[in-house]
Amino acid sequence: MPGPQVAPAQLPASGRTYVYAIGRIEARFPSISVEKEFAQALGRAGTTGKTDREAFCAVLSDRDNLYLARQLCWVMRISDVDTYIVVARSPGDIGLLIETLRTSADVAVLEAVIGLKTAIASPDTCNGLTLPVV
Repeated sequence: MPGPQVAPAQLPASGRTYVYAIGRIEARFPSISVEKEFAQALGRAGTTGKTDREAFCAVLSDRDNLYLARQLCWVMRISDVDTYIVVARSPGDIGLLIETLRTSADVAVLEAVIGLKTAIASPDTCNGLTLPVV
């Protein structure tokens, strides 16, 4: 199995590290309290007859639940390995993260992340994950 498809580039003048990565983005609950809040939103949503994945997508795609999408932890997985925690740079970018949600597990679909690599996330950021933040 090939290694991660990551191309970090260090710019000598600025000292910044940029990341160009291709993989899959998953939404995760950073804490039990956010998971409980999601469960309440799920109970209010009309998701009868939908699979768990379809219901998850439906709840987060609802504009009334945008606050939940902002609280989630978005993890970039490359070759089935948790590699980066992805953070939206602007409020409008959360919509792009929501678009990565799929109602089916289509293995042929990948996402690209281009961003500035920052510090390693503390364990309380994403339910114990300590990964670089992009």
